[in-house]
Amino acid sequence: MFLTLLYLVIVIVIAFYLKRIVLGELRKEKNKQSFAYLYIGFAVAIVFVGLFVNQLTHVFIDLTDVFYRK
Repeated sequence: MFLTLLYLVIVIVIAFYLKRIVLGELRKEKNKQSFAYLYIGFAVAIVFVGLFVNQLTHVFIDLTDVFYRK
């Protein structure tokens, strides 16, 4: 459960970073470095969303296992 919350916080921080800093820089001047940061941020966010979903499914499996155990 802790890893699920940690991954969720990391995804929120990355989304905030992409919105505030990277997209702000892209509005000012469209240079290749800003686009690189944007793509790297999206790639990292996708990885952590995958990890978040994986941990969330493990949490639900553990919860249902507790209820169906005899």
